[in-house]
Amino acid sequence: ASTAVPVGVLESDDLPGAWARLDAFEGPAYRRVLVLVDQIRGQGEEGGQCVANAYLAASPRALDSSLAF
Repeated sequence: ASTAVPVGVLESDDLPGAWARLDAFEGPAYRRVLVLVDQIRGQGEEGGQCVANAYLAASPRALDSSLAF
């Protein structure tokens, strides 16, 4: 079962050319995956679905080690 999580979706024609730079910025603690997003417009009005890229923690251990100071 999945859990709904509120997100903001950024749309830009420049994203395809920026993925490598964004991936490098996020680093090895995160991986980019495709997710299905339920869109809501206005006063709770459903707006359909879209596919979006999201960064998820690669693993709890990778995330912990990337935050070490």
